[in-house]
Amino acid sequence: MASKRNKCLSLEELTEKQQSILQSRLPQGYLLGQYIEDVASLHTQIDGLIDDGKGYIKRKQYDIAGTTFSDVADLEDVYDALVQGQLPQALHMVEGLDTAVRDYLPVRLYDQLYRV
Repeated sequence: MASKRNKCLSLEELTEKQQSILQSRLPQGYLLGQYIEDVASLHTQIDGLIDDGKGYIKRKQYDIAGTTFSDVADLEDVYDALVQGQLPQALHMVEGLDTAVRDYLPVRLYDQLYRV
């Protein structure tokens, strides 16, 4: 289930042990710094989608606002799995998303999920 708005994952906030564990869960050649950058980019995309949803509400376009916030919830679930280093679980969730929603994932992150 989607969590309330998480703050963005950053390398500086991870201990060396956490960094090591997370790096061990990434596909070979996918550097932890790249992963953190990609996950942060997804976080930014989610923030943008939230702003879009709020705009739809202000314009009383409730159907599209509902769809937008449903997409936000799906992407937050993926984000939460990624932050926890649960890449296989994140991939499973991504595979269940509509193509338009999957397009919010950074290309490198999307490609690397299929290398897990």
